[in-house]
Amino acid sequence: MQKQYQCENTKKRLGHVDGINVGDLFQYRAELVVIGLHHEFEKGIDYLGKSESSLATSIVATHKYSNVMKDGCLIYEGQGTNPRVRKPLAHHDQKLETGNLALWNSMNAKRPVRVILKISGKLKYDGLYSVDKMTQERGEFGKLVFKFVLNKLLDQPASVSLSPKDDVMETETFQKRPKSRDHAVPKDIVKINDVSEGKEKFPIRVKTPISGVELFKPFNYLVTMTSCINRVSQCGIQFELEIFKTESKGWGVRTPSFIPSGSFVCELVGEFAHHNNKNAESILHDANYIFNLGFGKGFIDATKHGNIGRFINHSCSPNLCVKDVMYDHNDKSVPHKMLFAEQDIPADRELSYDYNCFKRNFK
Repeated sequence: MQKQYQCENTKKRLGHVDGINVGDLFQYRAELVVIGLHHEFEKGIDYLGKSESSLATSIVATHKYSNVMKDGCLIYEGQGTNPRVRKPLAHHDQKLETGNLALWNSMNAKRPVRVILKISGKLKYDGLYSVDKMTQERGEFGKLVFKFVLNKLLDQPASVSLSPKDDVMETETFQKRPKSRDHAVPKDIVKINDVSEGKEKFPIRVKTPISGVELFKPFNYLVTMTSCINRVSQCGIQFELEIFKTESKGWGVRTPSFIPSGSFVCELVGEFAHHNNKNAESILHDANYIFNLGFGKGFIDATKHGNIGRFINHSCSPNLCVKDVMYDHNDKSVPHKMLFAEQDIPADRELSYDYNCFKRNFK
């Protein structure tokens, strides 16, 4: 439609857009581009001008950022390095540039900004807001982010009706983010700075809530990776992970940062043994670090040699899934066992997968 000159209001402007009323609903972001309400297909902040002279024209507030809406006041998180939107090579603090700089300039120039809210899967034009304040704080993923405070201008239709409490745009509807039972225990003590001893991309810390907890027995940390960057499961662990003491399941693994659905987490590694091995019975008797490859296929013993995967607990409602991956050999009976995120995993959530394996009585 852009190539055929069928879009309206193609020139960016401040203020309301002709023909668009406050409260109008839209199904797709592309509609906003076609009518000239918001000219960016993906970015949440649209602006005109460059650098120091730029001014924000419109913003789209969705659940992908930690945006808060209450009584016509919107706390809007700046753009940049959000793994929910696009997985960055490395997380960085947000910078005062492009859209963030434009919102800052709009605040100083006292120029209003169009606000579009995503509610129940639809995009609602909520009218003009003034940018009244900007702060910088530590965000959900551990990096510094900008927080813009916007207030709705008077003499406009009321904003969306929300609950009396602050509501976080975490889901398609404006629902308050539930507290997770698996969230981190506050004031944990770091017992080991890096259990991998520098072998992984990120240090793997061991944390406990109290100082008197007995640590696990030492083991040889194994790393498997190749130099091919296109093989996601062979490039090592790409997310920060840590080992912690759970309330009822011994040691467990959690993530201090957000892990997007479908991401590779780690490989289950250890010593391979077959069920008819003369030592199999004694090994399986203490099966804390055993991963069964299936009936008649042997098992992986990570008791003495393994990686962080040996600490990941079982769950009937797991957030990880096990996938068979073949490389470096063609024996389908002993594939590499890779763990992938089955869903978006928030920060401080314990990782788990369904063991679904036998421990004894192999034939």
